[in-house]
Amino acid sequence: MSDLGFQNLSRPVLVSYHDQQIGKGTSTETSNSMTVKGDYDIPPTIAEVGFSFAVQLLTSNTCTVEANWPDLLRPNPLAVKGPYLWVLVLGRPSLLISAEGYQISVTYTGPIGQPTITGFQINILGKDNAATLGFLYR
Repeated sequence: MSDLGFQNLSRPVLVSYHDQQIGKGTSTETSNSMTVKGDYDIPPTIAEVGFSFAVQLLTSNTCTVEANWPDLLRPNPLAVKGPYLWVLVLGRPSLLISAEGYQISVTYTGPIGQPTITGFQINILGKDNAATLGFLYR
């Protein structure tokens, strides 16, 4: 089974949407999973709502993804299973998932030309809509 390269690492994150900070949460990464949970506020919502995202690597080529992004995803919550692929994008690891009509990516980010990873971005593209959230380690 492939692994995410992390061992029981949990860190606070700031959540952004279209370059605006909209919330905060916690990212937890293990050797074969990543979970992000927290709260965000997306206008015109007047109060913070809880969100979550989880990817679990089941075998060397299959994973599950669960996303609960109120006001961003339709349908919500999303639960899919499908194949994945690890690639390097500008020297940063990226997890690409194709599952039940969705294209999902988790791309680690940081300053170009530097080895430091400062956060990650999650993109979810489906037939009905697309949503992207950014996460910056605090």
